[in-house]
Amino acid sequence: MGTTRRYRGWGIRRAAIVSIIALLLAACSIGTSDESTTQAQADVPVGKIEAYYSPIGSVSELAELSTAVLIGEFAGVKTEVFVQPPDSDEVMAGVDPLVETVYDGWVFRPVEWIKGGGVDELVVRVPSALRDVNSGKLISRLIPNSYPISEADVGHRYLLFLSDRYTKEYGLWNFYSSPYGAAEVGGDGRLKVADILTGTGQNPLMPYQGREVTELVNVLRASRP
Repeated sequence: MGTTRRYRGWGIRRAAIVSIIALLLAACSIGTSDESTTQAQADVPVGKIEAYYSPIGSVSELAELSTAVLIGEFAGVKTEVFVQPPDSDEVMAGVDPLVETVYDGWVFRPVEWIKGGGVDELVVRVPSALRDVNSGKLISRLIPNSYPISEADVGHRYLLFLSDRYTKEYGLWNFYSSPYGAAEVGGDGRLKVADILTGTGQNPLMPYQGREVTELVNVLRASRP
């Protein structure tokens, strides 16, 4: 359901999709105020999205550019950790509808630090919805389809490459070089790497698919200055 759209670093340029939003509003019933939240959300179209950055040549480069690298346990989802308001040029131009982006937070508890440290919990923001500023109604739910993580995966462990470059003021994190910022560590200690090929190239973690995560951890530690 819905179409796949790409956004650089999860930063959604809403001015470029205003016409799409108008079509969604015309084609979809948002739901009345007396409907339950679940029913209202069910009536809203879903947009599958994937983020992308410049190509990353190796996991060593990926680690070098990340602020934090760690194995973390997925602890659940915090809803609406951040709301990005409309771009100022949209406001000045009187664009209608004015759209804000709602971000949920995926919570991870550090198990082993490879780079960084000093915190007991990290909240990684991911876009979850587009919402009309004036009415507060949902226009589209956003489903990041580039990560092997869902709310059903609480307790699973992941190798994470994170950055707080753009989120320090909010105390939140981003996956660095989306969609390559996370790979699951299986119960047997082996990596489960998503075979994602985007316009920016192959996932640099793919050579370690099915191999012991300790092998990659040792490579990353050895490559640090």
